[in-house]
Amino acid sequence: MGYAIRTFLITPDDGIRKIGVTRYWNMLGAPDSHRLPEFADQRVHLANLTIELVDRKPVQVINRDFVIVTFDAQGRLNVDQIKQRGSSLFEVFMASNLGRNDKEGTAKVVDATARFTVQGSRWTPIPALIQALDEAALGLRRCPGI
Repeated sequence: MGYAIRTFLITPDDGIRKIGVTRYWNMLGAPDSHRLPEFADQRVHLANLTIELVDRKPVQVINRDFVIVTFDAQGRLNVDQIKQRGSSLFEVFMASNLGRNDKEGTAKVVDATARFTVQGSRWTPIPALIQALDEAALGLRRCPGI
């Protein structure tokens, strides 16, 4: 048994475009040399689906993460935005799991910047698109690659 992540960009007409793991990591690591001009100057819906593998074959989707990413005028992925979201996710996780209890029991002013960053970068697809993404991630539906 194992796990894999499938990454998809959603076009404005709800088309699904698969991004190979190597290409996506290259876009994150070297955005200047791994551009997507067709997405220049756009905010784009991105879906990361984690799938379970049995004998290297996909059997089920175990997690879905739907985020919004941006591309600049030259089609470069805005990596700083993704890093900020990751940092904010970590901050929200730590705050909620470690707790920030005041020893004196007095109310505190809470900095919710990280929570708003995380919430603002998410999107919710319609059920039909979720099903299509699941099918694409499991290899049951063909979708063009990028």
